Amino acid sequence: MRHNLTSSPGEVKRTVAVPEHLFARYQQVRVRDVEVLRGTLLPHLHVQDPPVAAALSEWSPIRYAQPAEAGAEVMLVRRAVPRPAERWWLHALLLVLTFLSTTLCGAFLAGWNPPVTDLVIFGTRLDLPASVDVADLLPGLWFSLPLCGTLLGHELGHYLTARWHGLDVSPPYFIPAPYLVSLLGTFGAFIRLRTPLLNRVALLDVGAGGPLAGMLLAVPVTVAGLRMSHPLAGTVPPDGMRYVVFWAGQPALPVNGSLLFDALARVLVAPHGMIALHPMAVAGWFGFLFTMLNLLPAGQLDGGHVLYALFGRAQQVVGAVAVVALLWLGQGWGGWWFWAAAILVLGRGRVSHPAVLDDAFRPRGWRTVAGWACIVFAALTFIPRPL
Repeated sequence: MRHNLTSSPGEVKRTVAVPEHLFARYQQVRVRDVEVLRGTLLPHLHVQDPPVAAALSEWSPIRYAQPAEAGAEVMLVRRAVPRPAERWWLHALLLVLTFLSTTLCGAFLAGWNPPVTDLVIFGTRLDLPASVDVADLLPGLWFSLPLCGTLLGHELGHYLTARWHGLDVSPPYFIPAPYLVSLLGTFGAFIRLRTPLLNRVALLDVGAGGPLAGMLLAVPVTVAGLRMSHPLAGTVPPDGMRYVVFWAGQPALPVNGSLLFDALARVLVAPHGMIALHPMAVAGWFGFLFTMLNLLPAGQLDGGHVLYALFGRAQQVVGAVAVVALLWLGQGWGGWWFWAAAILVLGRGRVSHPAVLDDAFRPRGWRTVAGWACIVFAALTFIPRPL
């Protein structure tokens, strides 16, 4: 499989005639805002030949090709309309607000316990800090910087691979959340893919790009955070949960670890007993959790993208089994019921991944390694009962 990109994917290619003399057969279609040319080259031609490559690139710089018995199969993609202007100010504002809200939560995780004042809104009493000093919030950076960095890395992994494939994709949208409703100060981040995924090669690259980038950041964050965590001598783990998250200096939330998190904790902190997690370790723990949840192998989650790219329609069987398993696991942690419902809502009642335009272009070689790496990460970070 070969992919070549030689100009900005946002540009609209000027009208160029199809190089018919190269093809034994071809088909040209319009899919929303892109034009797609699919065809089989004449048997004696090769995509690597300079005259062939030049003629194909003249029609479009975005090219997929794979060998076939009748001749090389080629897919060319070019934009039919200009890329819409981005509202960069909105993305920057959401990132700043999320950074501030996670820093505030990080300060509480680091032990900040300010005097509070009561505020009643619609009959609901809210305990708000009576005063806030910048110096009080600085320890919150131990949490906000690694957490926002991991979320940003995950979304940029999707964004950059999508742009490399010439897809129209939005910059990341961050979702800030007040500490009164979220321990993290955020509900995560997402990007909007505004063009269809045309084949399983692009699907795997975009689907795997986010989790792999996120894990590359989450692992060192977790290692550094665990090195600053400490065991709680004489404390009995509640219901087998080994880790405790502190809030305003008090133990507030016991959590479980995944296989990977537990292995790192045994080596870096203590082989047994309860462990008080440093705010950076909390960021790493949630980084693992976010990656694992995105890699659930159903619907249009990252895991659904990866599994469909690797195995095609076999993904729908795995997706159905995964949703049933989530409903069963929800007896131990109700959050699984939310994720099962989210999968069904995003998939409009279906657990299967929607078909791509050309199923024949499928990943090979090193790309399958990236897909299998995502599957391994999902297994190593899965927690049956996280909280």
